[in-house]
Amino acid sequence: LRISAQGNALIEQLLRKPACLKLDADNRARYWLLLPEAFRTAVRSEPFLLSSIIAHGRPVTLLFADNAGRPLRDEQHRLFRQLGVQLSQCLEQMGSSGR
Repeated sequence: LRISAQGNALIEQLLRKPACLKLDADNRARYWLLLPEAFRTAVRSEPFLLSSIIAHGRPVTLLFADNAGRPLRDEQHRLFRQLGVQLSQCLEQMGSSGR
């Protein structure tokens, strides 16, 4: 799914620095309508996680994960956040290895 971050404060904020957002019943009212309409239309399950991937100070992508409509455990959230950090670090290393 390709969505534009332009004009969407939540997506722009996520792409400024490494971050991980867990959207679930506890914070749905706060975040759901802040997500782009195209994203809300495409996403059919909840809860879910979004993790920003940043390399060389620039946004690369957002990773999405859900649990097929089942609740997300704290451990899953922690591991997904860790995956995002490690992927960003890997991309940093790949980009600087040829310099």
